[in-house]
Amino acid sequence: MHNNNGRIDKLRAAVDGISKPVYMTDLGQIADYYRDKGEKDWKSATARDLVGIAKNRKGEDMSYRNIRRRFEARGGKEGTGGSKKDIAALGQNLPATSHVPTQNTITVTVRGTVGGKYHSPVTATFSGSDAIAFVNEVYSPGSSGTGMNAYQMIWDDYGVDEDLFEDGDYELEVEGVSAS
Repeated sequence: MHNNNGRIDKLRAAVDGISKPVYMTDLGQIADYYRDKGEKDWKSATARDLVGIAKNRKGEDMSYRNIRRRFEARGGKEGTGGSKKDIAALGQNLPATSHVPTQNTITVTVRGTVGGKYHSPVTATFSGSDAIAFVNEVYSPGSSGTGMNAYQMIWDDYGVDEDLFEDGDYELEVEGVSAS
């Protein structure tokens, strides 16, 4: 595979139009996110990232110190320390936890060349839980670190060995991807 990043970028651009991200909405999820990132003190990390988001009763931005004090005043437990609105706004600034298709059935068409010659479009259709799995695979780093497993799902649905278009004489140079 010559240009994995370009391939996955084309696929993500197409899938962006038929999916929406799901963000963290509560402090427990955000605490887990910071712990998973290796932050030693999730409360400090959360307070740091709430600066510019959290507002006081007058609607003014709160300082790091005041946000941190809020955590301590409320016991510093998960589920406390920030208004639900502030926490949801912070979640929008952090990576999405997943993606969901905006419709039950999605069709993906990949156009490209094999050996420098035009190849018939490869079309795959995913429905229900398969559509959800496909959309999430597009945004997943995957086992190869590139999200390329989504292409393997397309090849499988198309009915060919998942490695056929990946390397060698039959490698499909992706020129465009559409999704509906």
